[in-house]
Amino acid sequence: AAAAAIAAAAMQAAEDDDLAMLPELTETVMNNALRRRYMANRIYTYVGNILVAVNPFQALPIYRPEHTRAYCSGSSQNALPPHIFALASNSYICMMRNECPQVCVISGE
Repeated sequence: AAAAAIAAAAMQAAEDDDLAMLPELTETVMNNALRRRYMANRIYTYVGNILVAVNPFQALPIYRPEHTRAYCSGSSQNALPPHIFALASNSYICMMRNECPQVCVISGE
């Protein structure tokens, strides 16, 4: 039941999905927002066109076939919550539309 609730919530956009849309973005605001989202198992957050991922230290049911289908449908970035699938889909769409290679930088500690 908990996994189903997490999976369902992972498909609903939230107000704080993109921190660049906040009226003020400071280190404290960002850390607090990331902490809140982490506690709600929302490990992906946008800051503009940057995707921030926080390691959940657990398996989350957010990589299921229904998630793949939803993010590969070409929906706009704001239609669904932030996700690595959205980044991949957006990169592919831009590559095909612009006939230009795309690059995704993945960095972490």
